[in-house]
Amino acid sequence: MKSLFDLGHNCAKLGLFPVAIEPDHVDIVIEYLNELELDFTAKAVVPLGYDWTCHKDGNTSGKCEKSFNSFDSPQSKDITEVLMSKID
Repeated sequence: MKSLFDLGHNCAKLGLFPVAIEPDHVDIVIEYLNELELDFTAKAVVPLGYDWTCHKDGNTSGKCEKSFNSFDSPQSKDITEVLMSKID
């Protein structure tokens, strides 16, 4: 992917769309993934957030602030702290 448009476009090709994940939703999503018996030790990714600063103001340097929000909007609530607390 080379742009934010690519993110939405590639999701749409799979019949998916970005959703707003609030900080209090993260535990619910992780619980659901556990119920699906997802192997968290496998080299697979379940993206829950996006660092919109990677493309802020035309940023093409690839430098990001490691600040995560939902995929639906850079104005969504910051979920960085809650996501990082789930990393073992």
